[in-house]
Amino acid sequence: MRLQSFVALIFLSSIFVLSYESIASENDNSTANWYDNSRYGWLYAGYGLAGSKQFGGIAGIVGFSYLKDHTKYTVRLITAVELPLYFSQDYLDTVGSSGSYGFIDAGLLHGYAINSRYIKISASAGLSFLRGNVPREKDDVRLSTVGFPLEIDLFVSPLPLLGFGFVGYGNINFISPFYGYMVCVQIGKVW
Repeated sequence: MRLQSFVALIFLSSIFVLSYESIASENDNSTANWYDNSRYGWLYAGYGLAGSKQFGGIAGIVGFSYLKDHTKYTVRLITAVELPLYFSQDYLDTVGSSGSYGFIDAGLLHGYAINSRYIKISASAGLSFLRGNVPREKDDVRLSTVGFPLEIDLFVSPLPLLGFGFVGYGNINFISPFYGYMVCVQIGKVW
């Protein structure tokens, strides 16, 4: 529990630091318009599918992205859980107490974005902390490791404060490298 609190504290602190940088830079230039085509900041959330060699399931994402010129900074949290309905009863009888994989991935990413007023495409990579639940014969094993998160985004933003899109993601790690895609919504200054 102490480790989860620490990860949550780092995640929330990163959001506030990136938000403060955005607000401070806007306050420095009092003659600037609200619309500045080189800086954006938004929250995003979504859900979708996750998979690896060991499991297949659903995932959720919440994050904050800040874009300055073409450089994108992201703080994200992904949770992925296995859907046991795809497995036979024999499989469920042989695995551990819960019989399901589950992961929490808290990451910091840096990347490059191509943006216009209505469409944003970006690719990012970074570093993350991953905590997972892996079923073994009679007991579940809790594992923690460092991972290398990857993310590709495509968002359409019909309004200045709202966007919709797809996120393709992955995580290369020592527990179970996984990948997937999600449908997301953006809320914040998206153009």
